[in-house]
Amino acid sequence: MGGRTPPVIETDRLRLRAFREADFDAWVDIMQKPEVHEHLGPTKTRQDLWLRTNNAVGQWYVLGYGGLMVELRVTGRIIGTCSIFEAKRGLEFEGEPEVGYIFDDAYHGQGYGSEALGAMIEWAEANMKPTPLWAIIDPKNPASHALAAKFGFEKVSEDDYEGDKLDIMRRPAW
Repeated sequence: MGGRTPPVIETDRLRLRAFREADFDAWVDIMQKPEVHEHLGPTKTRQDLWLRTNNAVGQWYVLGYGGLMVELRVTGRIIGTCSIFEAKRGLEFEGEPEVGYIFDDAYHGQGYGSEALGAMIEWAEANMKPTPLWAIIDPKNPASHALAAKFGFEKVSEDDYEGDKLDIMRRPAW
């Protein structure tokens, strides 16, 4: 499955596309906001964010799926990321893809997460072999739980990962 270049996925309001170096400062600004990091653990350093972002890009070439930047189609403004990836966390679903989404708090509650995640799942169903999708979500993040539930994710267990309590969510293979 590896060796795929990142796609461009367009929705009514969004464009999901590969990371560009020019995106980095806008991404750092988003990731430095306490409201964005409330359910993600400590704020990452600039270097950590650079490595993490390039990891998401590299997974497209290794696994055939990975992370995409989310921008507003009208303005080109970066508002977040949406990804299908493998983090090799040693959790119960290692070897199967995980989804993740992070959005600028200025765009929370406007349906952008739903639009982006729906587009990523639609892409996965058309381009990947059938597989369960997983998500790890802070139990104190009802918005993320609601978004995952909207797309068929159900809680299957809890874990204490790196000192944080997390809900392990699973979406059955299509």
